[in-house]
Amino acid sequence: MAGLAPAPGRVVLVGAGPGDVELLTLKAARLIAEADWLVHDALVQPEMLALARHARVISVGKRAGNPSARQSSINRILLDCAHQGGLTVRLKGGDPLIFARAQEELDVLHAAGIPVEVVPGISSAQAAHAALALPMTERGRRRALVLATPQVHAPDQRNTAMDMEAGAHSQAEEILQAGTHFHHMDAEQSVACVPRPVEPPPVGHQDGKKDFLGNNTEAGAHFHEHARLQKHTRLRAGTHFQKQGHESAVLAALQQVAAPVPTTRRRVMSAAEIVADPELRRWAEAIVAAGSGTLYMAATVATQVRDTLLMLGMDPATPTLWMLDVSLPGQEIIPGTLGTLTPPPAALKGKPALLLVGVPACMGA
Repeated sequence: MAGLAPAPGRVVLVGAGPGDVELLTLKAARLIAEADWLVHDALVQPEMLALARHARVISVGKRAGNPSARQSSINRILLDCAHQGGLTVRLKGGDPLIFARAQEELDVLHAAGIPVEVVPGISSAQAAHAALALPMTERGRRRALVLATPQVHAPDQRNTAMDMEAGAHSQAEEILQAGTHFHHMDAEQSVACVPRPVEPPPVGHQDGKKDFLGNNTEAGAHFHEHARLQKHTRLRAGTHFQKQGHESAVLAALQQVAAPVPTTRRRVMSAAEIVADPELRRWAEAIVAAGSGTLYMAATVATQVRDTLLMLGMDPATPTLWMLDVSLPGQEIIPGTLGTLTPPPAALKGKPALLLVGVPACMGA
């Protein structure tokens, strides 16, 4: 009937996965290709956007140091697209229902009477463990899985580190994953953990970040050539791979740039709340006590992390490794020491980075 507004289109919240375009689901790829409107986050790769055949592409991502869309603005964009009809794909990194503010978008769309669908994606937490062929759960040892976000917006909200304290003493795999702001820098899709010694003697890993993500078949030949030049390489090393017979030149090369450390079995301990100095000190103390730690963070706080660890007595010669572009083919590995730790130039452009402190301790026995 003339004069009536057209029926609104539908909106689909789609998980883009951890970064690798080949980790998109078939349904996600099809919806991107069919979309009339494609509203995407910052961590969505160009190869994924290239799948769109005719969509108008709108970036609403949040990046460190750059102007970012407010959630209220994103909600309005989704409503505007839907009211123009057709298919709107809201493409989110990882899984759209895990720390992606999906509830706010769903509430707004439902209130407006707009049909909504959700297509799951592979979380970066899953992808990190999958890259290592290391299960997130294990019968008799890791019987629970904790996903937590460190971001606290209101003073009366409970501290995530406190919430995770009980899990740190149980048989739980704890993964800290979120957009963590370090001095207003956004490390999206982040994972943070600190290992600690437990009994019985070492038999493997409980922490999916004790190994380095990468391609083991390529690592041995390239690590010696690139490591001291601080160029990128890809590697997999650690006790999990030793047990499977994957010992290679990688392990020997790592041991050349690192001092010996105790070889106790370790498990995950939460390392939340690096957003404020008291919490930074708390988790720095945990790293010093354990002799090692792994943080997936905004690299812009590297100097603060370094100074805090040195102040607590950690040896300046403690080996460190930066890893950029986790799960992507171009990931970079940059070795160094704690005393000379500075952010990699690429990380200062907004890339979240994985920092390993005390490399052999992270690898275990």
